[in-house]
Amino acid sequence: MHSPELECRASVFYRYEIHPYQHPNEMDGDRPAKPVVIVGAGPIGLATALDLARFGVPVTILEEDLQLSQGSRAIVLTRRSLEILQQLGVESPFLEKGLPWSHGRSFFRGKEIYKMIMPHDADDRYLPGLNIQQQYIEEYLVNYCQQEELIDIRWGQKVLAISQTEAAVTLRIDTPEGEYDLIADWAIAADGAAQRSASSCSFAWKAAPIQATS
Repeated sequence: MHSPELECRASVFYRYEIHPYQHPNEMDGDRPAKPVVIVGAGPIGLATALDLARFGVPVTILEEDLQLSQGSRAIVLTRRSLEILQQLGVESPFLEKGLPWSHGRSFFRGKEIYKMIMPHDADDRYLPGLNIQQQYIEEYLVNYCQQEELIDIRWGQKVLAISQTEAAVTLRIDTPEGEYDLIADWAIAADGAAQRSASSCSFAWKAAPIQATS
């Protein structure tokens, strides 16, 4: 039985929040196939869900923890990343919180030992880099996902195994209440390269084409 951490992680610069685990209807016999299931509520999984929702595709996100990532694996968003966030319509809080920059300097004992300048043009909408911790990246994306009716984030749900037929993808999921199966047309692995879960062997499993609604 999956037992996610129930205490907020300690941090000197970020206040963690515990997202509540919710009982999945599939445990009560409700087994309709989900159009898309995304494994992992990190920046890629959350942004992918928002992009799919723009086209009317319902998405279920599975996250084994009850809180955002521990530590900051990414501290800089590139200009292209900001353009993608703008395309999703979610860039505002990132620009308000982050520190934009185009050059950096390193010093050792008062002497400059390295200088980096990234190309930037007056016509560029954003500077080449935006410093912002990954926890804030995930927090803002989660907030937008929670406002989207087509996105269902399931916290505290760990994927144990994935099987596939011509008709569907079946994910075996462990929760604080026990295990259940979730059926989907598509499954996308966004749980990180360092993970070694059942979903890490491939990016996506195709069982049936997605039909976007108008």
